[in-house]
Amino acid sequence: NETLEDISETGGGLLLRLQRRLKQL
Repeated sequence: NETLEDISETGGGLLLRLQRRLKQL
């Protein structure tokens, strides 16, 4: 299930970006 892994990795990256943005705010 490489597709699922890619999706999970992408979703994790988005969450990290959101968390970083929230910290900046």
